[in-house]
Amino acid sequence: MTHTAPLDLRYDAAAPGWQARMDRLGYQAAYRGLVAAHAPKGAARLLDAGCGAGDFTAAWRAERGDPAGLTLLDPSQGMLTCAVARHQTGALQPMTIAGSLDALPPDPRYDVILCAHVIEHLAAPLHGLHRLRQALVPGGVMLIVISKPHWCNRLIWLRWRHQSLPPSLVRALVSGAGLRLQDDHGFPTGPPSRTSHAYIITHP
Repeated sequence: MTHTAPLDLRYDAAAPGWQARMDRLGYQAAYRGLVAAHAPKGAARLLDAGCGAGDFTAAWRAERGDPAGLTLLDPSQGMLTCAVARHQTGALQPMTIAGSLDALPPDPRYDVILCAHVIEHLAAPLHGLHRLRQALVPGGVMLIVISKPHWCNRLIWLRWRHQSLPPSLVRALVSGAGLRLQDDHGFPTGPPSRTSHAYIITHP
C-alpha cells in the first residue's frame, strides 16, 4: 500500500483495545458458535481476511485447533500487529498480508477462509467476493460475517461508515461471484444477533 486511508487510521487507533471490546460485546463467543456449528474439521490452510485483532482465528483455534497454515490479512497495520502477537505461538507462525483483498495472491491457496465485517466496507462487494473465490481452493469453505439491516447498525455507521446488506442481496452476490451458499447462520444472542449474519459458502 502506498498510503493509509483514514478508515485504516481509525482501526489503527482502536487496535490495542479491540480484543477486549469484541469479547465484552459477545463477538468472540458468537464466532466460536459459528465455527463449532459449520466449520470443516481437520487441518486446513486458513486465511483470515480482514483479521482485525484475530478474533475469528481465535474462535477457529478454540474449536478446531491450530490450522495447517495461517495467513492474516488486514489493511490496518495496528490490527495486523495485534493479530500476529496473539497467534504467533509455538509451531504456528502466521504469514501476513498488509492490504486489501486485492493484495491476495491470484492463485487458490486456502482450504478455509474466515472473513468478518469486510464485505460491507467495500465499494464493490461482488469484486471482493471474486477475489476471495480466487484464493479458495475448489471444494473449500468460507465463513463470512456481514452486517445486516438493524437500527443498531445506524449507530455503528456513524464511526465506521459501513453498509448493511440484507441477506437476499448477499445471496445474489454469492451466486454472482460463482460461489455456492451452503447455509446461513443467525447469531442467537447479544449485539451479534442484532448487527450481523453469517454465511457458509463453498467453492464449487
